[in-house]
Amino acid sequence: MKNHYTLIALALFTLLFKSGAQTFNPISTFGYNIDAVAENTTALATTGGAIDGSNFVLYSAAYAVIYSSTGGLPNNGLVATGTRTYQLQSYTANNILYVPTGVTDSISFTSPSPYSGISLLCFSTEGNAVVTITLRFTDNSTQVFTGQNLVDWFGSGSTVISGFDRCGRNTGTPANVGSAGNPKMYSLDLSLTCVNRLKNLQRVIIQNTGTNPRACIMAVSGAAMPSFTAGGLPVTCAGGSNGGATVTAAGGMPPYSYTFATTPPQTGTSASNLSVGIYSYTATDAATCAVSGTFAVTQSLAPQPPVSISTNYNAVCAGSPVTMACSGANTYTWISYNSNATIMSFTPATTTTYSVAAITLANCFITGSMSIVVNPIPVILFSLPSSLCINAANIALTASPIGGLYQGQGMVAGFFNPVSAGVGTKTISYTYTDPNNCSAALIKTVVVNALPVVTFTINPNQLCLNAAALTLTANPNGGVYAGTGISGSVFNPSLAGAGTFSASYSYTDANGCSATKNSSITVNALPSVSISSTKKFFCTNAPSLFLNANPSGGIYTGPGITNSSFSPSLAGVGTPTITYAYTDGNNCSASAALVLTVSACTGIEQNNASNALLTIYPNPNHGYFTIKGTQFTSVNVINELGQAIKQLQLNETNDFQIHISDLAEGLYFIMGKSENGSITAKILVQH
Repeated sequence: MKNHYTLIALALFTLLFKSGAQTFNPISTFGYNIDAVAENTTALATTGGAIDGSNFVLYSAAYAVIYSSTGGLPNNGLVATGTRTYQLQSYTANNILYVPTGVTDSISFTSPSPYSGISLLCFSTEGNAVVTITLRFTDNSTQVFTGQNLVDWFGSGSTVISGFDRCGRNTGTPANVGSAGNPKMYSLDLSLTCVNRLKNLQRVIIQNTGTNPRACIMAVSGAAMPSFTAGGLPVTCAGGSNGGATVTAAGGMPPYSYTFATTPPQTGTSASNLSVGIYSYTATDAATCAVSGTFAVTQSLAPQPPVSISTNYNAVCAGSPVTMACSGANTYTWISYNSNATIMSFTPATTTTYSVAAITLANCFITGSMSIVVNPIPVILFSLPSSLCINAANIALTASPIGGLYQGQGMVAGFFNPVSAGVGTKTISYTYTDPNNCSAALIKTVVVNALPVVTFTINPNQLCLNAAALTLTANPNGGVYAGTGISGSVFNPSLAGAGTFSASYSYTDANGCSATKNSSITVNALPSVSISSTKKFFCTNAPSLFLNANPSGGIYTGPGITNSSFSPSLAGVGTPTITYAYTDGNNCSASAALVLTVSACTGIEQNNASNALLTIYPNPNHGYFTIKGTQFTSVNVINELGQAIKQLQLNETNDFQIHISDLAEGLYFIMGKSENGSITAKILVQH
């Protein structure tokens, strides 16, 4: 088993050394003095002794399975972390160099070889141990490291592996402390001097100088001799200075340092800003042993990256500014703009490509360009009347392109409302933004004119039906009157008739704005006046008679009138006309007339003698009289008003006579007509 582990270590060392991935690789060693790793059955049976004062030992992962635990050291004994790898000794043989306090012991190399440094996989128990480590070479020379601290396996240090657990040697039961990350193994690195690196290292001697802790060495790994490789980076343009180199270390012990023989000298793993040429460098590791080398910087003439041009907008609207900035070089020239600025601002009217020529810090000539797309500003068409009257109807506004926004006084849901806007000059704007986010606005003004102030009052506002026509007046002049009874500017009450009427005056000013004012006038009807008398025929000697009229309170006028009394004797013979005039509460007047007859009342009976065709008797009478003839005669009885109140015939059937008995008091005219002629006679009825 031990030889098998050694072969694994040698193969791994060769592989990792060639790959350059590791700093410390396993070294085949012997001389371990105790088996402290349980690998099967009981810990007591498979170990040679405990490594601390509590009788604990280590165990393998295979051992952990027996106890259903997840701890334990790797079954193959390979422990690796980062750039270091260690190979533990076989678990069936002595696998720990256990050095108690005051004891000195050693580990020998199977094949002494030169190393730039070694690393011990180690820890201590019962506290931190202080040891003196002596490296002995085959020429019997030594290199001594005093005061080296080995950290307790429950401490804190350069941990390589942790949480592998431990078990009691007598009980064999895992302690199950791996969950806390304990116990641990640490690395202790030792760098050899430049002289000793040329010698074959043969043995590592450990002297425990502490008072109680025990030192435990599990494995040794070695760092190969350092070698350095420099790779040059070519210059990419004629006359350029962007060449460089990077040095890669293999073997040795970190930290590494590098110095490039440039002007000025450069340090670090890389050199830059180099022109074409041969350069040298010096490299050291932790032992400061200098190793020199050279590298060449050639010229590749590789295509140069373009100037990097950035902008705040790749597409703008016509007339909008755009800012462009260039980077990736040292100096810049904006072609066609005679400017060396890094940042430029342009206001392109159309789609434009901007180009820049530049010199880099490496003295390479490069160019770059960027195109800015310029989108046109939308063209807006929208109309609005130049002026409106405040009482005009809402105007539905239309504009092109559609989808924009109207703003301004009087705008309500796409309509212009003159009332909301108010009188005065109003500004309406239409703003449209197209799919390219380019906006335009068109502003229009409209004058909202107030309505003319019209005054119109009819005075007087009450007239009688028979009043004279009234000329109307209003302000301002030049308007139009309208209404019942109005012709032009004249109101005719007789044409309107009785009643209350609304009249209007409409006026349109120079702005085409119209206003109308209404007024009212009342036409009062004339009072209904009547006059009557119980008698209409009077003899001159008849007594006075009181006349009747309606409504009361009027004035009687005419011959024979005293107040409301008619005197026939004062009137005298004839047909006097009596007038009654009345004025009502509206100051409207009307009158009625009555025609009376005054007779001397002599010779009425003589009429009968002169009319051979008819005989009328008695006359005067008290309402009963007879009309008699000798042949067919048509007879009409006419009252004082000239109205035919009876139409009679004298014929054989009535023996050519008629008796009259139903006439009121008054004077009547009897008109007869026969084939022999016509007659007229008067008859007076007195009751």
